[in-house]
Amino acid sequence: MAEESIIKGWLDEIIDSDLFVVEVSLTGPKNAQKLRVFLDGDSGITIEQCAKISRKLAAKLDEEDLIKDAYQLEVSSAGIDQPLKLLRQYYKNIGRSVKVFKADGKEEKGKLIAVSEQEIQIEVKNKKVTEMSTILFQDIHHTKVLVTF
Repeated sequence: MAEESIIKGWLDEIIDSDLFVVEVSLTGPKNAQKLRVFLDGDSGITIEQCAKISRKLAAKLDEEDLIKDAYQLEVSSAGIDQPLKLLRQYYKNIGRSVKVFKADGKEEKGKLIAVSEQEIQIEVKNKKVTEMSTILFQDIHHTKVLVTF
């Protein structure tokens, strides 16, 4: 856990201000660890940006010798199939369709209309009626963006 915090600090220095770290995880046995870094951006993130950050992070890891044994480094976007984890991701997805999985086991689908520090508002269409639903973050287990084609 300490390594992940250090790496997140390095990433905050490496990445551009319109990008942000979603998750850093270091898993596996000591001699074959996998370092996974998930990034996102206010306007998305490109493969080229991920590759550039990966090279910079790899150089920093080698320079500081933080992970002593062999490791595999993966730097990628958070991915559309991943749940939203940060407030900044919610803001980025205003206007998109989402599915909210609540802590009580219930689910709501709708268009993400507004986000604040404490809650989100989604527009829910039930048959012929459209309603606004306000959901507190404390009541959300996780939220996924729905992909529409």
